Amino acid sequence: ASHRNVEGGPRNSRLENSAFRLVGGLRGDFGEGVWGYEVFGQYSETSDSSLSTNDFIIENLQQAFNVVSDANGNPVCADPSGGCVPYNIFQRGPNGESLVTQEALDFIQGVGLVIGSTSQLVVGANVQADLGEYGFSSPFSEEGIAFLLGVEYREDSLESIPDEISQVPGGGFTGVGGATLPVAGSVDVYEIYSELQIPLITDKPFFRELTLSGQYRYSDYSTDGNGTSNSFATDAFGIQLTWAPVEDLTLRGQFQRAVRAPNVIELF
Repeated sequence: ASHRNVEGGPRNSRLENSAFRLVGGLRGDFGEGVWGYEVFGQYSETSDSSLSTNDFIIENLQQAFNVVSDANGNPVCADPSGGCVPYNIFQRGPNGESLVTQEALDFIQGVGLVIGSTSQLVVGANVQADLGEYGFSSPFSEEGIAFLLGVEYREDSLESIPDEISQVPGGGFTGVGGATLPVAGSVDVYEIYSELQIPLITDKPFFRELTLSGQYRYSDYSTDGNGTSNSFATDAFGIQLTWAPVEDLTLRGQFQRAVRAPNVIELF
């Protein structure tokens, strides 16, 4: 037999979230304008809640299906605990009306609630310079070597708290794929990075521009959540060569290595 909950109405989900983000920074120069710097910071947070209604509680539904007759021949739950009321979808009244009562619906329908929040903190700084002012340049170019060095710190945190019935193994409600388990954890990373741009040849026949560029970033990660902690380090880098024989034609080749670290949900 199959039966849709036409007496109790459709399942509903209400999702609410709120978010804010604060960003600030400073930018300037020193050393007679040769050196530039940036200092920046950001904090953001999102809070969310998920409310599910009109879902059937599996345990209560099974209890309401297990029906026996009392001393007067009336159908009652074999286990009347919790105010169980029989859920009768197998019979109809004399006029074809449903025999499902509001009391039965109140017993088998439930509410699921999950609340959570995520936050991110980012702070960093970098300095950059045209080293040509100090004589660092190719003998075949009037442009100096450009240099940048920076540091950054990031922390991502997440917490998700489902109610007790949402955590029942296998799922406490019908229509869900399984239990919704609590998650809490954070990932933070300290990074240092650098970029270098070297004009090898400029404004020469067949070499309007020949520039070699490179980047490097070292990342040191720490993770902590659900009673488990870990740490690991990795790096990313890239190198590019740009050649423009004439003004209207530019050729570029590059090799890069990028790394994606797991996020809090994937880890925990």
